[in-house]
Amino acid sequence: MFKGLLICYAVVISTFFSVAGAGYWAFGNASAGNIFTNFAPSGGVALIPNWLLFLANMFVIAELFAVALVSIQPSPLSVELFKPFNPKVVAADIAWSVVLGMPV
Repeated sequence: MFKGLLICYAVVISTFFSVAGAGYWAFGNASAGNIFTNFAPSGGVALIPNWLLFLANMFVIAELFAVALVSIQPSPLSVELFKPFNPKVVAADIAWSVVLGMPV
């Protein structure tokens, strides 16, 4: 598990740094803090179509939603350790697992 986590971090870090390096190469010090404002400047011509900018923003929102779902998963798991067996609670656990698994 630890080796898999290290591989995951290596892939994420290499991906982010390669994109950051390419952005610095393309825009230099004139790059804005938000990457999307570089592609759609307020006073100039947009570098990408509006639909692509919208799609990129939707992917950011989807990623934030997925991160939130992953972040709240330890909460129900920690509660499950201290509860007695009850068939109604088991059904609630299955429903909770289905709700968490739907967006993924």
